[in-house]
Amino acid sequence: MQLKERRPLTESVTLIGVGAVGRQMAILLTAQGIRKLQLIDGQVVQRRHICTQGFLADDVGRPKVHAVADLCQQIDPHLDVSEEFGRFRSGMPLHGIVFCCASKDSVRTRIRRSVKAEHPFWGEAVIQGEVIRVATATSSHRSNFASTAAAEVNLPAGKELKSKLPLATMAAALLVRQFIRFAEGLPNEGDIVIDLVAGKYLRGPTNG
Repeated sequence: MQLKERRPLTESVTLIGVGAVGRQMAILLTAQGIRKLQLIDGQVVQRRHICTQGFLADDVGRPKVHAVADLCQQIDPHLDVSEEFGRFRSGMPLHGIVFCCASKDSVRTRIRRSVKAEHPFWGEAVIQGEVIRVATATSSHRSNFASTAAAEVNLPAGKELKSKLPLATMAAALLVRQFIRFAEGLPNEGDIVIDLVAGKYLRGPTNG
């Protein structure tokens, strides 16, 4: 089955981390028509990831990258997907568009500093309690972004939820929305914070 009638995106994308946010992003990006998808993650699916990250029961015991790749190719059998089962390493060849969906602040910071500014688009997400922050930058503004990125800003944590999957799905949708804006030549909104407890939606200055 051809999916050309619903394919606004044709770029090649690297996803670093395919847990709660990354798995949802892979699904959305594949449905939107990306040509190539590189998945990087060193974790294996555990039973708790069924309710916390959306994996299937049959995925338990498999590397996350393999499970996500199989699902994406069910959506689009023509997708060119590569699977890197292991931690991100500095100097790894990456596609032009890079999303960092690692859950730990320290890991995101290390990866962000390793990825060169020549990549045209970078995005990452942070979830703390019921607060979501999505930060994106284009290549011309990566230097400013590095000092104010999501991992380096204290968010109001609020109450920690047992399952972050609903919030992760929102974060993934926001990241893909920002990417679609970039692909369509619209200004990059840069920074978005949603506080679900306070009912606030905050948007930072555009940065590209």
